[in-house]
Amino acid sequence: MRYSRLCSFSFLFVSCCFIFLSVSCNEWLKTSYTAYATIQYVSKEAYWKQQQEADIKGLHNNHLMSRTEDLVPEVGFIESNKVLNLVADRLESGESEHLVFGSDDVTRSERLQLLQDGRVVEKDLNTFQLRIGFTHKDPYAAVLVANLFGDAVIELHLEITRRNTLNGIEDLARIAAQQRELLVKVTQKIKEFEDKNGNEEHLTAREAELRKKLTELTQKTRLAPSDDIAESVRGVETALINLTKTQIEYHSLLREHEVQGDFQEAIVNRANEWRVLLSNEQAMRRMYILEYAKVPAGL
Repeated sequence: MRYSRLCSFSFLFVSCCFIFLSVSCNEWLKTSYTAYATIQYVSKEAYWKQQQEADIKGLHNNHLMSRTEDLVPEVGFIESNKVLNLVADRLESGESEHLVFGSDDVTRSERLQLLQDGRVVEKDLNTFQLRIGFTHKDPYAAVLVANLFGDAVIELHLEITRRNTLNGIEDLARIAAQQRELLVKVTQKIKEFEDKNGNEEHLTAREAELRKKLTELTQKTRLAPSDDIAESVRGVETALINLTKTQIEYHSLLREHEVQGDFQEAIVNRANEWRVLLSNEQAMRRMYILEYAKVPAGL
């Protein structure tokens, strides 16, 4: 009997505790608020269209996306320690530290854990959008941190774009230097060739001279064939064959010089375009559209 009463009491106690915890948890959830900042990632197609309308060339950016599935790795980037630490840094340097963390005595690791626990990332599979949310008891703190996450993600991507573009410019500078050396070598070959065989005008005149001579010898052969004339014809034909080979070699050198020159010009132009765009913050930000979270009216 006593055992039965004890069990009943224990059951009643546990039930009361469970109800109390449930009510407390529900009350906490009711007082929590989640704010969302939305990042619209511009697709490759849309970005190139913007460039054409603005008459600008592309940045050295590998972050443009062709399919919505390309956003999957972006979720991991948003949840990375890099983004988390940048948000924590900006909170520590501002005046909202107490609003978010509740105390100035919270350690760095505790702050990072709070930011990580409150962060929410949602992806819409049918769009190029990601929603970055933050849950907090204070709606103003939730909005503040959600927007800080949005800013941090875009700033880090722009930093990566700048760095990749600068590296690309350095690579292009090295390639341009190599191209200049190749052009110098090809130019020297053309000069040596022309010193030995003559330029285009000379070769053309030489060809016309040989063909005229061949025509005259052919006419003589028809009128009065002889071994001497036949030998002369063979000599002129051989000279024409050799001249054709020389012309082919010469045109090949000229074509190589033209191709190398065009390639070098394209490299220099692309590097200059990237240098100009690096100073154009507005052009770089066209790759992302950030819609900030707002505190709903009435809160």
